[in-house]
Amino acid sequence: MESSIDLDDLDLAKPGNYSIAKSAVHSATMLTLMLEKWAQENPKISFVHSYPGIVRTPILSRASRGISGILLRNVVSPLVNTFFATSADDSGARSLFQATNARYTVDANTSLSPPIPEGLSKATMTTGGVFLVNQNGEVIDNEKMLKELRISSAGLVATHFENILARVL
Repeated sequence: MESSIDLDDLDLAKPGNYSIAKSAVHSATMLTLMLEKWAQENPKISFVHSYPGIVRTPILSRASRGISGILLRNVVSPLVNTFFATSADDSGARSLFQATNARYTVDANTSLSPPIPEGLSKATMTTGGVFLVNQNGEVIDNEKMLKELRISSAGLVATHFENILARVL
């Protein structure tokens, strides 16, 4: 979910400024702002930013060495995967549904997509034109935070992203 970001260190490169949790929120926020920019520039294209939840992958079991690695591999990962995680197949199926179903289309393209299943309704977009959805495909309402971010951060994030692309392309 989107949150405030460090505008003085968008790369999280300053010493002590990086953590996995901060990186996850920071990058998700920046991605939403970029998707909103692209949605404004391309109003006939649907942009979905989906939080898939915890997906059953080997990342936890490969994340650390030593005692913490042993705990992650033998205690944390099995518990998380058993009780909280979604399979990669289910996560992929949900992503495919979000990418193709009329529930998540801009109005101009609704007729080109498979119809919304009975019992569901059209998802609502952010003011910026992006569908923000959780692991169940339900809309996440983060409009209050996004309103602040659009004013304070969107331009800086776009410039930062374009500078990164210029360096690597």
